[in-house]
Amino acid sequence: MLRIANLRHQSMVEAEFRIMFMRNEPTLEDESYRHFYALKLAFDRLIVFPAALTLRHTIDEQSPLYGATPESLEACRAIFVVSVVGVETVIPAAVQTQQDYTWRDVRFGERFVDIYTELEQGRLTVDYGRLHDTEPVS
Repeated sequence: MLRIANLRHQSMVEAEFRIMFMRNEPTLEDESYRHFYALKLAFDRLIVFPAALTLRHTIDEQSPLYGATPESLEACRAIFVVSVVGVETVIPAAVQTQQDYTWRDVRFGERFVDIYTELEQGRLTVDYGRLHDTEPVS
């Protein structure tokens, strides 16, 4: 499972999410060519944007990341571009944001920490200070 980023936005609806994976691949002519892959996400649309969410891509035999290692991502100069498009409810307008991540940002054997805490009566609170924190996977 690839978890690209924890995202935060408080007043967006009809959000669409995309992750583009780019890497150099060798050609028959002994050169390299930049290939672009749209990563399949566990979900790519939400009617309402929650307080925070994590985009997930399952790494299986069909994934372009299948068999990737830190060394292979560095060698192919891997880049991930995350795009979010939605409607901002405060100013009723379409908004778009994009963030790039390189192979240096990929953390093997780690996962994002839980940032939600349950309060009384089932209400949740979010610790945004831990939005980018990770922990080792056992």
